[in-house]
Amino acid sequence: MECLEYQLGEGKAVEMIAVRSSNVAAIGHDPDDLILEIEFLDGSLYRYYDVPEEVFHDFVLAPSKGRFVWSDIRDQYEYERVR
Repeated sequence: MECLEYQLGEGKAVEMIAVRSSNVAAIGHDPDDLILEIEFLDGSLYRYYDVPEEVFHDFVLAPSKGRFVWSDIRDQYEYERVR
């Protein structure tokens, strides 16, 4: 798996894991601040807040990353589009 990093500010970065998906390019989680970042194949990057580490682990193991975003993340957590 390819790992990337995106800056959160204050010198912190989320380590991103490249995933196989028809919709999602990479995912990453900051367990200290409970921030989940999702980069989509179109280059957009979203940051979700207060996401427990268990949810991230479930995301990593999900057979369909796109479905997991829609069913378990999208309407469950506050988010912002980063790019």
